[in-house]
Amino acid sequence: MKDVQRAMKERQKHIAFTALHDKTGQRITHPSQVVKYNQVLFNIGGGYQKHSGHFVAPVDGTYVFFLSLVPTPGTWISFFIFVNSRATVEALNVSSNMAIVSLSKGDHVWVMSHPNGRVDPGQRLRYAGNTFSGFLLYQK
Repeated sequence: MKDVQRAMKERQKHIAFTALHDKTGQRITHPSQVVKYNQVLFNIGGGYQKHSGHFVAPVDGTYVFFLSLVPTPGTWISFFIFVNSRATVEALNVSSNMAIVSLSKGDHVWVMSHPNGRVDPGQRLRYAGNTFSGFLLYQK
């Protein structure tokens, strides 16, 4: 049994990332805008793509994603975690949420402003509290 457990552990990929906004942040100007975090704290396994704001699953498995939202004070905003163009969970104003999803290699996950929501013209995500993180829980 220990040999099987050791072999499974050796086969398991290590995949995890955390991305956030620094003080310059990102201006949110329209619905369905992808959030492209400008700071990547770590990106084990290379799944998070800073240029697109997407996480691309390197392997099949069950993943956990977290979204933390701290908008400009006095403004309103709504964001979703999307998986392959399907909304999963929403975060409103100062809040956080998480999603546990099954992904196939090559699936995309990203944070996007509400497709049908209003966007406050003064909205800028520029605080370190605006984070997007994820990790592989277990590999298929």
